[in-house]
Amino acid sequence: MIDLTQPKPSGEDMHPGKAVLGDRFVLETLISAERSEQGAPAVWHASSAAASFVIKMWTARDGDDVAVKTIWNHEVRTLLKLDGLPRAHDCFAALEAIGADDSGYYVVIDGAGRRFLSEALKERASHDWLRRIDTLPVRARLWTGLSKLATGIGTLHDQGVLHRAFRPECIFTDFRGECDFRLSGFEWSLRLSAAAMGESLGGGVERIRAPELVSATPTYSVASDWFDFGLLAAEVVGGVKAATTGLVALDELRKSIIRSNYLAEDERSLIVGLLTANPDVRRTACIDVPRRVAALATRLSADQRSFDRSLLLAMHLSSGSELA
Repeated sequence: MIDLTQPKPSGEDMHPGKAVLGDRFVLETLISAERSEQGAPAVWHASSAAASFVIKMWTARDGDDVAVKTIWNHEVRTLLKLDGLPRAHDCFAALEAIGADDSGYYVVIDGAGRRFLSEALKERASHDWLRRIDTLPVRARLWTGLSKLATGIGTLHDQGVLHRAFRPECIFTDFRGECDFRLSGFEWSLRLSAAAMGESLGGGVERIRAPELVSATPTYSVASDWFDFGLLAAEVVGGVKAATTGLVALDELRKSIIRSNYLAEDERSLIVGLLTANPDVRRTACIDVPRRVAALATRLSADQRSFDRSLLLAMHLSSGSELA
C-alpha cells in the first residue's frame, strides 16, 4: 500500500546514512545529484528494514507557489491511478511512498533488489547478458524485457500520460540477466521548468534526442516517447552508443543498425522505423508498438527453443552391422 504521509521538513544536507521521511528510510548511495535548473531530482539508493528503495527528491524553490503544488497534487493522483491498473507492477516499478512538504517533493520506489539499467550499461563488458548480444538466447531475453517496457509506455499513453524522459536511468533491472525490466521516471510528467527548457530529466550523460525536441519550443508526443524506446533498443540489443547528439549522429546510428550482421530483419526494421527523424513519418512506425515488440520477443524465444532442441538419432545395430 502506498504511503501518502507528509513528514516534517528538514533543512539539513542529505548524506549517506541520513534517515529521512520520518526516519523511515536511510540514504545509502547518491545515484545522481539534483539539477534544480533543469528540474531534475536528486536520486538516492536507500534502505528500510533490509529492503532496498530508490528515493527521488525535488527541493522546493522560491517560485513554487500554490499553482505548482496544485500541479504536484494532480501528478500524485495520476500516479495512484496508474499504480492501481491491472498488472501495473508487471511493467512499472512499484511506488512505496509519494508526498510533499515545505522542503520539497519526493517519490519512493520499491527497487525490489533491482538497479538502474544505466548502471549495468556502464559495466557492459562485465555482464554476459549485455555483452553477448550477437547470440540468440541473449537477445531473446532482452527483447522480452523490452516488451515489458513497451507495454508500460503503451499503458501510459492509453491513460493520456507521456513519459518524456525514457532512458536507461529510468529503468530498473536485475543484474542476473533475467531482463525483468520495470519502468519508472514518469513521476512528474509535466516536468515544470525542465519542459520549458527542453531538458531531459533522466540524469546521466547527454544522448541523442528526437529532432523535434531539439528546438526552442520542444514538442513532446507519443512519437517522441517511441523514438526514445527505439534508441534504447538500439543501445541494448544493437550495441550502439547513444551518448551523442545531432542529426548526423542519428543517421550514423541508424546505419549501424541497418548494417548489423546479427540482428534479424524484423529487429532492424522496428528499431530503424522508430528512429525516423521526421516525426510525421515516424508516427506510422509507432502504430501498435507493444504488440509488435511482444511478437518479436515471442518469435526469438521460439527460435531459441528450436535451436536448443537436441537432435536424437536412433539406429538399430546388429552383430553383422558394419558399425557394430
